[in-house]
Amino acid sequence: MHRRVLKPPKGRLVEKIRKSLTYANVMSSLAVFLVLGGASAVAATQLGKNSVGNKQLKNNAVTTAKIKNGTITQGKISSAAQAALRGLHGPTGQTGPGGAAGPSGPKGLEGARGPSEAFTKKGAEDFEVGHTEGEASAVVSLALPAGKWLVTAATGLTNISGATRSAWCKLASGATEFGRTRAIDEAASTARSGSAPVLGGIELPSGGTVELLCWGNGTGIFVPAVSRPAINAIQVATLHIE
Repeated sequence: MHRRVLKPPKGRLVEKIRKSLTYANVMSSLAVFLVLGGASAVAATQLGKNSVGNKQLKNNAVTTAKIKNGTITQGKISSAAQAALRGLHGPTGQTGPGGAAGPSGPKGLEGARGPSEAFTKKGAEDFEVGHTEGEASAVVSLALPAGKWLVTAATGLTNISGATRSAWCKLASGATEFGRTRAIDEAASTARSGSAPVLGGIELPSGGTVELLCWGNGTGIFVPAVSRPAINAIQVATLHIE
């Protein structure tokens, strides 16, 4: 097979081409080349900046730092990679059976007794009480340990003087009075007898003695026989005194 060799033009043809090349023709042709060639070059440059194909990427070129968080979804990961991840994080196993209950522990120590205690005491009978409050007679008294106490006491009183008399009774612990009642009213001159129930509450931080004290405003006021004077005290956890 023979190749055809193109020979450069000679003679008249060369002369003709030379005469047709003017300054205007050359400049216009150069301008067209620059416009078309420059635009293509710019387009190629921009394409190179914004588009990277598989040929432009080298092995291990994309690192973890270049991957935006949350951009790789499960659909972008191969089945083999997903299987490998499942192998690293296996499913949660079932809860094992519970062990048998251990033996019961020993019985604890018995706690301290709660604040609940009661005391009662009977008093003497058939005696005359004092004639003034300063001479009040202790009808019955009761020693109590420390605590908060609700105290009740009662006795019968009789006026045998033949004159108008009044009589009173009170609950006290030392100089502290915490209950009082009027047993006989002098306005009722015919009333010869009366009863004196008294109720009160007291707190004794260190213990003490509580007493039922009675007196009249003159002679002839007696705690009669078979009057059953008595005092009772019940310990409570909380005591509200108004």
